[in-house]
Amino acid sequence: MTYALIAWVLLLPWVLWYAYILVMGLYRAKLDAKLTPLTTALAFPALVVGYALDLLVNWTFAVALFAEFPRKPLETVTHRLTRYLRAGIGWRHMRAKWICDHLLDYFDPRGTHCGQ
Repeated sequence: MTYALIAWVLLLPWVLWYAYILVMGLYRAKLDAKLTPLTTALAFPALVVGYALDLLVNWTFAVALFAEFPRKPLETVTHRLTRYLRAGIGWRHMRAKWICDHLLDYFDPRGTHCGQ
């Protein structure tokens, strides 16, 4: 049972990353004014699931990764990463910078997801 829980907690960030890529694709389509009412309606469940996954990862995996609980109950992983980047120093900053640079920024249509 414990191994299944550990595997699930380790799998969550990967699933969240896939949801992030999906949401950024939808965001790109919105910026390009290509979302129709139908695609918006079809995308809505993905946004809800993605947000729920984000909160779950922030309260599990990210707690272990950054050795700190979220500051607010509904804080997302991106808010946490942005906060660490704004601090500008320390190991949390370096870890957040690596995550943003290598996993998130490329997929954000603006080219920077964490507000660097």
